[in-house]
Amino acid sequence: MKKITNLMLSMMAAVAVMLVVTSCGDDDEVAPVLPPSIDIAANVEANEEGVFEVEAGETIALDIVVNAPAGFNVMRLSATLDGSNFDLAGAGFTTEFTRLDEGVAVNQDATRAEIDLDIATTEDFVGEWVFTFTAVDDADQTTTANVEVVVMMTEEPEGVVRYETILLGGQGSSEASSLDAITGEKYTLTPATQNSELIDIVYYWGATNNSTLASPDSQGLQNAFTDIANFPVKNSTRLLKTDLAVENFNTIETAEALRDAADLDYQDDSRGATQLAAGDVIAFRFDEDRAEDFGLIKVISVDDTNGNGTITIEVLIPASIAPEQD
Repeated sequence: MKKITNLMLSMMAAVAVMLVVTSCGDDDEVAPVLPPSIDIAANVEANEEGVFEVEAGETIALDIVVNAPAGFNVMRLSATLDGSNFDLAGAGFTTEFTRLDEGVAVNQDATRAEIDLDIATTEDFVGEWVFTFTAVDDADQTTTANVEVVVMMTEEPEGVVRYETILLGGQGSSEASSLDAITGEKYTLTPATQNSELIDIVYYWGATNNSTLASPDSQGLQNAFTDIANFPVKNSTRLLKTDLAVENFNTIETAEALRDAADLDYQDDSRGATQLAAGDVIAFRFDEDRAEDFGLIKVISVDDTNGNGTITIEVLIPASIAPEQD
């Protein structure tokens, strides 16, 4: 955890605190002076139990206001981690704040002090923290307030898997035409028929639609590539051309970004992306029996005019549905 720095931040969320008041006055008959009070607000919202839950790497900004009718003297900070006392000073934390310190704002008669603190968390201090703030006034009266924070390990965002330079042939080509988009494996006709439940996308050249990537249940595909009609299972992949730039496709590194780009308004007739050319980006949705997920395809090149040629593509899918990569 980084050293707490004194920064002025606006109040954003109320913090529930437990106040414990003690007094060290004498027996003189003088009008009692109220002990200090502590109000704390934070930039993150507490849960129902009043505990802040943050991932390591996040910063909690606390806005602390001490009202001390007898005059603000000092505020001290201590902490426990997982129930054991933690040496904040030894870890480089600021643990004492007086009205003369930079970052401590007091009014003219020093009865009100505002202290703004950043608590920057790291993976070195994952656990359950209790930060205790103790305010002392000029009459030596004290008040304490506790803030509970749970620091959790940061979850790594889900990544993506890229299958680069996949060459698929048209219906008249000797190259494999059928693709398992989850593994990136290509199949020629006979193995594809035997493993039809694995086939997500097939390439063909249509008389009208020309270079086309299609779902196995596409009638246009079956009309042009008649042997596909013999597939025992015809997965209902859905495909749509997008306006995503190649540069943006190339920089996608997380499954979240992929899904944001590929979660489109697919219809039942979205069974093929046609008239394909280099630079096109196609989004697709898997058959739900395959994966309740999405993928993206970039067309690298098209070398076909009659179904005897090929298309070269790159396929992008979420890492969670891909086989484990070496």
